[in-house]
Amino acid sequence: ASTTLEFFSKQSEPVIKILRIIGITVGAIMAVGAVFGALNTMFAAVASRAREIATLRAIGFRGLPVVVAVMLETSLLALIGG
Repeated sequence: ASTTLEFFSKQSEPVIKILRIIGITVGAIMAVGAVFGALNTMFAAVASRAREIATLRAIGFRGLPVVVAVMLETSLLALIGG
């Protein structure tokens, strides 16, 4: 003989599995959407500063220091804003 708690626990196992799968799926879709949103924001920020980046390159900065500077600035702004 099983207790009422054991009975209902056993009865609800399939529903819990389905809800867990749905939750993981929705979470994964939202995570992918967040990544694409962040990439879009970064692209827009860099595209709007194309003239500034080109000026830095023209006065002698190499590609990597410019990338590092832009990444540090955007990371700092993200930490402050988010």
